[in-house]
Amino acid sequence: MMDKDDRRKTITIKLNGNSQSIENNDSASNAEKSEKAIGVGENHHKIEKNEIADELAAATKESESSDHFDWILPDEDAFAGKWEESEAVQKTPEEKSKNQSIFSSKKSSIRKNKYQFNPSMFFTILFAIVIGTGFGLMMLNLVNAEKGELAGQTAATTPGEAKETSVAGGAESMELPDIKTFVVQGGVFNSSESAAGKKEAYSSKGIPALIKPVNDQQVLFIGLADSIEDAKQVGKQLEGKGAEVFAKEYIAAGGPLENLSAEEKKVLEISPQLFNQLTSSVTAGILSGEISGEAVEQLEAYEARLSEIDEGKIKNKGVISAKDAITKAIQQANAFHSSSDDKALVQLQQHLLTFLFAYQDLAQS
Repeated sequence: MMDKDDRRKTITIKLNGNSQSIENNDSASNAEKSEKAIGVGENHHKIEKNEIADELAAATKESESSDHFDWILPDEDAFAGKWEESEAVQKTPEEKSKNQSIFSSKKSSIRKNKYQFNPSMFFTILFAIVIGTGFGLMMLNLVNAEKGELAGQTAATTPGEAKETSVAGGAESMELPDIKTFVVQGGVFNSSESAAGKKEAYSSKGIPALIKPVNDQQVLFIGLADSIEDAKQVGKQLEGKGAEVFAKEYIAAGGPLENLSAEEKKVLEISPQLFNQLTSSVTAGILSGEISGEAVEQLEAYEARLSEIDEGKIKNKGVISAKDAITKAIQQANAFHSSSDDKALVQLQQHLLTFLFAYQDLAQS
């Protein structure tokens, strides 16, 4: 009975791989209590002896029926190491080599695909290059053909047309002054046909005539003079030839001009003064029947200055027309001075009117 009492409950706990035992003193304490209970029963309560013995036997039986067990608490570091070892153990060398072969085969296939020749892509790029080059050559041929047509059209123009379309490309500029004069009008018409018919009628009578469009009307000019009084006197002479006359002041407005050559600028600088000198000469010839020698000398001086200008360097159409008209006017003045022929006076007035409107058109262009 006492041998059983000496048996004790032991709990073993492993911490970090070290075992620690904890004894269960319940059996010992129960034995001590039973011994005290027996001693007291023998002296005072013998009747309860059997009951105490039964309780003690039950307690002893219960303790015997309990199994002895150990509590094991794992170490985290040791557990982690063992886990890695278990994983390493699970993967056999064959599996490792297999995985390595898979990865190496993928890498090699990628490298092969990267540098592998792709026929489909090559021919696609080649086809695109061929199509693009062909289209570019076709457009280039079209552009060259259009340029050739334009060049042919330009070459086909006459020399006169080339002069009309040419524009001065010089670096000179100037302010073209106004020219103030007095004219004799032979009528104002709403249609160019009526004006042209009247012009022919005047020309057949030995009257100078020139049509100038003004404000959507056709104005017929038939003479000019150096003052309003002289213009009225000239008008009376023309009226005697059957012309309808109206004398008035006329201003050919000037303005800024650019892109002139040096020769063109010289012509335009001389022209206004020369025009006034010629107008005075023609007025004298009409009213007095002669042009003075002094006036002729002045005209010859202007003519010499004009002759020094290189006509080959004059490209502006307006300047060419103005110079041609003023030069011919000088020639007709000299002719009248020599012969006193009225036809020379008619031609002189005709050239002066031509110059006046060419000069005006220059400023308005």
